[in-house]
Amino acid sequence: MVTTKLRAHKNDFIRHKDSEKHKKNSAAITFHPSINQVFPTVDPVNKKKLGTKFELQLAVHVACHSSIRHNLNLQQCFAIATDGGSNLCGCNKSLYTLMKKKRDDLMLFKCICHSIHLVCSHASEELPSALRRKKYLDIYNTINDGTDPLQMVHLSTTRWLARGQAIERILDQWDTLKLNFDFAATEPHQDRYVAKELQQMYNDPANLLYFTFLSPLLSEFNSINLLFQKEHADHFSILQELERFTLSLLRRVLHPSSVSLEVDLNFQSIYLPLQKVDFGYKFTALVNRLVKDTDISQTTVNNVKHRCQLFLIRACKELLSHTSGNTAILKKIRVFSPKICLKSDRPAFAELPLNLLKKGVDINAAESQWRKLLDFDFESIFDESIMAQGPMFWSKVIKLTDSEGNYIFKDIASLALTAYSLPVSNASVERVFSRVTLTKTKLRNRMTLLLLSAILRIKMHLEENGICCTKFEPTGDMLNFNSTIYDKKKTDTSEEDENVEELLKNLNF
Repeated sequence: MVTTKLRAHKNDFIRHKDSEKHKKNSAAITFHPSINQVFPTVDPVNKKKLGTKFELQLAVHVACHSSIRHNLNLQQCFAIATDGGSNLCGCNKSLYTLMKKKRDDLMLFKCICHSIHLVCSHASEELPSALRRKKYLDIYNTINDGTDPLQMVHLSTTRWLARGQAIERILDQWDTLKLNFDFAATEPHQDRYVAKELQQMYNDPANLLYFTFLSPLLSEFNSINLLFQKEHADHFSILQELERFTLSLLRRVLHPSSVSLEVDLNFQSIYLPLQKVDFGYKFTALVNRLVKDTDISQTTVNNVKHRCQLFLIRACKELLSHTSGNTAILKKIRVFSPKICLKSDRPAFAELPLNLLKKGVDINAAESQWRKLLDFDFESIFDESIMAQGPMFWSKVIKLTDSEGNYIFKDIASLALTAYSLPVSNASVERVFSRVTLTKTKLRNRMTLLLLSAILRIKMHLEENGICCTKFEPTGDMLNFNSTIYDKKKTDTSEEDENVEELLKNLNF
């Protein structure tokens, strides 16, 4: 609501709050007739709750009113993708429930990348919780023929792959870190007590066992996460990989007869005894070596195995819980994969996600087109790369015409493309956030929203089409432009002010 572009620092906001520029710009909306409807007087206890309510109402209003910005229309929105936060997709007064009042058949799709990250995070709760730089570099260089170590990776709740990378990095440098803290614990300095604590941790073989157990397992989670981050992944393939990974995880802790995607993990009788659990080859080999070469007790080994077993069980429960809804949707979408829809034993037309059909589409015509798919030899029409990707395949099929120029598969192809547009993950949105922070830096903090949007669109267009900026060829209109291309009658600032005024008029609690 304030037109001044600020640096992202707390002190800057504090200083700006009392400036004349802020007071002048905020005066335009402070005394707006509708302001009391949006910000009524409340006690401090309910102030935070009111702010959250205002944000949700604002988000729904932007989605519902086509007059704001980019002609958004909720009636054309058939699905919403979120990161799983309660304010976005909770049962009571969340963004999803408020939008669902406008459209009853609105579908909810929780980001699988976020879900897999939460699976690892929650499962890690079952395990025990857990540098002087220059000397550490000297030690590492001595042991590793002068090569420098890789930087340690910090755990982060917003970086999906950080946990596996952090553990792998520490495990690779375990011996060097152990020797470093052995030296640091004996030297007189202010961090000596911390060094002694870390020395004990690195000299405890149980911690080495935990890291050895986690490293390959988290690597598998990261592989699945990366698979869902792909821009043009085939829904059939990623669903198969997710199901295979889930079943392989279940086999490590369950009796073979109980392994199923519909298994009820609340029954204790289905779990393998501790000595039969699959902890991985490296873990088992390390246990045998430690028992043989060190004084580690069998009790300690069993305790470590028990905690690792709890990790696997918790991971299975969280994985089935967080991905069950998405899996059900993906199963409906995968029928459009060329590997399935072009086979004679494909699902019946009634099993397709017909709720995604656009209004006014003749369902009988769509069913007839579904039958005709088996009569075409698409492999002779399209090359192998197109047949391997569902979205690419249907984007070509929808353009096929008969001798009179009529589109042969218009309705069924439109349904398939609509299904493929369902958001599997929020990875593409997260990438936009990253591009924003990389583009609008502290040195460019006065960049307007219009310019920022233009730069992002150019970058994304070049990336999407595989064009390098060094090979870009401007058109004639670009070379002949002058100041008349700018609309001076209506500036970006005035447009934002009008949008704010419209929001205040329409928001109603």
